[in-house]
Amino acid sequence: MAKNSKLLISNSKDILESLLPVIVKKIESESNDVRFQSLKAFTDFITQYLCDEKIYNSEENNESTQCINELILKKLFPHYGLILSDADPMPLFGLKLLSVVVERNSAFVVILNKLKLIEILFQYFEVNHAKFNSFTVKIIRAIIHSREIELVDLMQMNIIEKMNGIFENVMKNNQEWCSDHLLEIINEILHMASEVKKKSDGKPGGSGSSASFENSVEPRKIDTQEVDQKEQQLPQVIYDSFLVNFEYFIVLLGASDVTIIDKAAMNILAFIHFSMIQGIQKNELLIIKESHLQYILPAFKSEKTSICKNLIKSLYWALSLNKNALKPSPDNSK
Repeated sequence: MAKNSKLLISNSKDILESLLPVIVKKIESESNDVRFQSLKAFTDFITQYLCDEKIYNSEENNESTQCINELILKKLFPHYGLILSDADPMPLFGLKLLSVVVERNSAFVVILNKLKLIEILFQYFEVNHAKFNSFTVKIIRAIIHSREIELVDLMQMNIIEKMNGIFENVMKNNQEWCSDHLLEIINEILHMASEVKKKSDGKPGGSGSSASFENSVEPRKIDTQEVDQKEQQLPQVIYDSFLVNFEYFIVLLGASDVTIIDKAAMNILAFIHFSMIQGIQKNELLIIKESHLQYILPAFKSEKTSICKNLIKSLYWALSLNKNALKPSPDNSK
């Protein structure tokens, strides 16, 4: 039935209200096969509904959308700890389904956080982890885009080290399988860092104050100035740590997928702009060299105007530098 889209759409109300609640209930079964078949069937049905704008629209919140949200929240999510820790291939299908859920409605990230699943998912986000795959990357991207997790918390989950390790691995083995998502993640974190920097610069100076927790036996004081200082250091740390990937951004301008080229060009300019923020120290890794033009110049052939605009701005910056300015050879100057 799930393969017949016309039948699926015409009977959506009955399937959502009567069939799917029964199917998802079987995830509680003691039988491995029954659990897997129920999750697989539920995934086949619900992903098609989630991707159909007429049936699922988180902005309009129509009747079918409400029904799907209730199914996911009350019937599916309570099982997710079991799904992700179950024997293969349950976790793979669980991640596949979850990637669609959070992409279609980022509000579900709030629920994942309440269910203490965010940290578990970030554990999967690492090179050579058994549960690291394209679905995991999409989930992490959706979590970061949702802004549900603060920058400080992302840092505590080693997002920089994980991202750099994954990016290096991807560039060495298969540059295009998830680099577009990785570029988005880096860009979003850089924007978060920029906002933190601008916010901290706007704070008035002065001596630090302290806060305490009232209901403790011995009130524990927090030096809020120390907390602020650590937060103020984050933008520079993120900028410096992510800049090891700047060369990769350049190389990805030669990708076959125009989406990857667009996001690579966007990141090149984003790091240039970030370097201009007051208080950010310069980093020698931020440089466009003559050797980079073999990737940059062909990218101008793209029909996507955003690529050309971002690269023109980036080249203008490189040519205008007082130190280490780009000096194209006669052939590249034409």
